[in-house]
Amino acid sequence: MTTLNLTLSGGTNDAHELDDGTGFNSTDIFANCNADTNSALRYNAGFRFTGVTIPAGSTINTCVWKGTPFDAVAMNTNIFFNDVDDAADFSTEADVTSRAVTAASVSWTATLTHNVEATSPGIAAVAQEVIDRGGWVSGNDVVVLLKGKN
Repeated sequence: MTTLNLTLSGGTNDAHELDDGTGFNSTDIFANCNADTNSALRYNAGFRFTGVTIPAGSTINTCVWKGTPFDAVAMNTNIFFNDVDDAADFSTEADVTSRAVTAASVSWTATLTHNVEATSPGIAAVAQEVIDRGGWVSGNDVVVLLKGKN
């Protein structure tokens, strides 16, 4: 069984951006993510994890995303991974909304409480899609993308 615990390292490893491609920010101490029918009000967030030590060909049994919301929020997102072999930080690739995404995704709808750690539904199948890429090698970086629904 492959177990993986990932921790954000801050800096340019997390960002948020409006779904219309404006408002990119990788310097806030938080990352916005919310649903809205208006793309100019809907936020997407990205979180980069570095040095992921999963050997190519491994099977991901369990994977979740955990975070602590800054505010109480009704989470209504789809969770993807950046569909690349080795994900760039948000300084090198200053984009959340238009990054290539996995075909697999998981819907997450929940009411989150201010300052209480939240855990996503299982996203192992989404992570597996990146680990199964031909160019994946242990030690590469991954980006988890939370995209607000419309």
